[in-house]
Amino acid sequence: MMKIIRHPFLYKDPVGFVKDWIWAQWKKTGGSKLVFLFPTQAIMEFWEEQLLPVLGSWGGARFLLVDGLVREIINETRPGIIDFPPGSGSLFLRLFTEELIALEKIKYLSAAIPSPSLYSSMREELLLLKRAGIDPVAFANLAADGSQALKDLSFLYEGYQQFMEEHKLADAEEKIRLATIDVVKSSWLRTIEHLYVLGFTDFTAQQEDLLRKISKTTRVTIVFDHSIADRKGLFPPALKGGGVRDELVIPSKVRKTPTLLGYLQTTLWTEKPALAPPGVDSSIRLIKAKGGWRREIAYLAQEIKRVLTIDPNLSPDQIGVVTPYPLGTVHQIFAAQALPVTTRINQPLIEQPAARALLQPFQVVLTDFSWLEMIKYLRWGGISTKKELYAMVPPSTLEGWKGELANTFLAHEEAGHKVNGLLELLTKIASEGTLQEYLEVCLQWVTHPLLLTGFLPNSLTPEPYLKERFFQTSLLGKIKGLIENTRDSIFGFSRKKMSLKDFYLILEFLLGMETV
Repeated sequence: MMKIIRHPFLYKDPVGFVKDWIWAQWKKTGGSKLVFLFPTQAIMEFWEEQLLPVLGSWGGARFLLVDGLVREIINETRPGIIDFPPGSGSLFLRLFTEELIALEKIKYLSAAIPSPSLYSSMREELLLLKRAGIDPVAFANLAADGSQALKDLSFLYEGYQQFMEEHKLADAEEKIRLATIDVVKSSWLRTIEHLYVLGFTDFTAQQEDLLRKISKTTRVTIVFDHSIADRKGLFPPALKGGGVRDELVIPSKVRKTPTLLGYLQTTLWTEKPALAPPGVDSSIRLIKAKGGWRREIAYLAQEIKRVLTIDPNLSPDQIGVVTPYPLGTVHQIFAAQALPVTTRINQPLIEQPAARALLQPFQVVLTDFSWLEMIKYLRWGGISTKKELYAMVPPSTLEGWKGELANTFLAHEEAGHKVNGLLELLTKIASEGTLQEYLEVCLQWVTHPLLLTGFLPNSLTPEPYLKERFFQTSLLGKIKGLIENTRDSIFGFSRKKMSLKDFYLILEFLLGMETV
């Protein structure tokens, strides 16, 4: 029940493809039994933008990414599964590696510098194995005659997989594996009349196995863009496993006009071009700008505005920009020129004020209660710093700060109570403790009334800052969920003793792995 269609203009004319090949079925079912699967958010949004003006509504049809499809299956068949996010997975690998080193079960990694990036890289290696369909047993067999590094990695892979299975945890790749197993149990899949897979150029072994399993109960049509078929040196996309008998290649009815751009696209991968290039035309323009890449982007934005002005048939959504420069800055420059830009900009959570606030009490203790870090901490707690604090001799102990602050806020009883509450939290941060103890301090701080009050907007908050205040408050909720998830997913490792400095590095790593 799996079919492949190769369409010559899938990306150029998505509406035409739907009208020619799906429209009749769409009208028959009202769209309610159709699901469209896409590889990325950007491609899915592109199809939504193209189809909605023509169709008027989705009529109940579903537009999903792979993780959305997997989530529909898993939520039905395994509602008790616990998410195992990247930060928690990397943290487990660190703690598990340290345990194996202590037991002298691994040798190569015992000489490695235990940096956060090491464990995130190791986790990525394990996920690559999963995507390729190589389970721990198969990898152990492959690594048996290999280097010590591969043998160590096989130990970690086996332990990582066993830990997830024992505690009902699942990262993204594990969810695909479980969904593939549970396809036959899913009543939701049986309600789907047709699954259309659009915009993919290839599949991981895991994704391909999932689609083949679904195709045994539901009609699956994979639609490839076939526009590269006539370009030498480029291979059309295909399923690695083969075996799909029903394959349709739609011939192109459009005769291409030779252009310089078309010539380059056709012969880019060809060792010896057979034809001479056409003369210079308007299909390619080279623009030069001096003064650094920001000026280059600004000049490009002005040029795009000029082109849009002189060509009434050209719209912004027909223009794509490929750039190696930071997307956030590029977006700002284009927005300043009043150009409607659509892009996804993800920033590490650790760069946000809410994350810096979480780290602050630990920084106070780690710096031996330095004046600067203590003042920052008090400000996060909503305490306005008095001028007396700038003339004091900074204490180097918590008891010293208690005395100095008690004198400073002696005439301000309410502020004094708040200060005492903030200092009480610092007494719970020891130079050495268990992972669970430190995480509990994080939860107490991120839910502390004084911290929340400092972030929530009030009646005096100026209008421009209201949106940012609400956003940062929502990030506190995200951080709380991250800490709780970490605490709940490391189980026995939560009692592991560590120094405050090591925990601080772990916390920084967890916040750096999350994006907003």
